Amino acid sequence: PVVTVRQQGTDTVEEYRKHGKLVFVRVLSHSGPTRLYVDNPRDLPPNMQQLSGPSGVAQPVYYKLLEWK
Repeated sequence: PVVTVRQQGTDTVEEYRKHGKLVFVRVLSHSGPTRLYVDNPRDLPPNMQQLSGPSGVAQPVYYKLLEWK
């Protein structure tokens, strides 16, 4: 894959492309957890396969965006 790394504010954004198609994006944040956006979990490089669950399917991640009291 072709990897493009760029800075977006304080975050580092890594874009991984395969045959010109965006496969996944990893956002390394200084103020929060690392986020990974995947189009198809099977397209992950072998060194990142541990990010998926035992079935090989990426486990969903949920973020609390807003809360009412």
